[in-house]
Amino acid sequence: MGLAKRIIPCLDCENGRVVKGVKFLDIRDAGDPVEISKRYCDAGADEITFLDITASYEGRETTVHTVEAIASQVFIPLTVGGGIRTLEDIRTMLNAGADKVAINTAAVTNPDFVREAAQRFGSQCIVVAVDAKQVSGEGEPLKWEIFTHGGRNATGIDALEWIKRMVEYGAGEILLTSMDRDGTKTGFDLALNRAVSRAVQVPIIASGGVGNLQHLVDGIIEGEADAVLAASIFHFQEFTIGEAKQFMAQQGIEVRLWFGVLIWGMSSGGAMLRQENISINSFTKRKLVSENIPLPCLALTREHLWFGVLLVGMSSGGAMLRQENIFINSFTKRKLVSENIPLPRLALT
Repeated sequence: MGLAKRIIPCLDCENGRVVKGVKFLDIRDAGDPVEISKRYCDAGADEITFLDITASYEGRETTVHTVEAIASQVFIPLTVGGGIRTLEDIRTMLNAGADKVAINTAAVTNPDFVREAAQRFGSQCIVVAVDAKQVSGEGEPLKWEIFTHGGRNATGIDALEWIKRMVEYGAGEILLTSMDRDGTKTGFDLALNRAVSRAVQVPIIASGGVGNLQHLVDGIIEGEADAVLAASIFHFQEFTIGEAKQFMAQQGIEVRLWFGVLIWGMSSGGAMLRQENISINSFTKRKLVSENIPLPCLALTREHLWFGVLLVGMSSGGAMLRQENIFINSFTKRKLVSENIPLPRLALT
């Protein structure tokens, strides 16, 4: 079993609002970044990426207060990008609550900045964001060029060679956006993602073009990405994070989807007072889904004791992180006996 693949909602922000466009243009409003971030965290997203898409273009710093507000509401990794130009910018964002920073334009302007940032803060929190556009003609070998300033400025830099260089300089992750696919809902540029994934050893986040759940699967399986980033399908509630994870799990992709079974309040006579099957956010442990599903009556050997089965921390691949059978005093609710007892693997629906 390999590492779990990640689903990352992306918040492109302009003037304090989440927006979404097509090929970096035709922007429309999608809501408040703090409210949206909290909703995604509660829904089971693995990470959140916040990008101030006009910070580099307009010479503005990423809004620190917005980052602080988001960080106070979410308990999953938060990546912040847009206007990150100096080591002090990185320190400010990390202090504001970001776990990682995404560097794009500043890396092209000063490639050594990535090296300095990785040395100062560690590669684990340095993401190089790459906006790439296919420039090869029909019948020519595939080639992509780097663009900066929110896709406004061509650089003439070959995308594959640039990404290799950034990894050598210490980038711990690559956020790879296809300008040709951004907002089109036609799927990722799988050839681009596959070429980059095979060229470097750091995780690749595929971005640009998601229109349905199959596109997420294709990005992982055919594009060989380590994570998939999407915006509009989640912002406009076409699909939920839970639906995306369940669909990916059904296609055989390992995702972080915790699953719990709680059985509480069974008397020694077998009367069941409460039993639930619960899906749980893998980071916050908050309940996402709860449904009553009958289970066979359990035989008890003690009089007047409540019996509990607690099973938590199952990934879609069936990895069991914790499971206990618990006897509880029916009046004090104190745990009397706790023992690990294997249970059959549960199928996710």
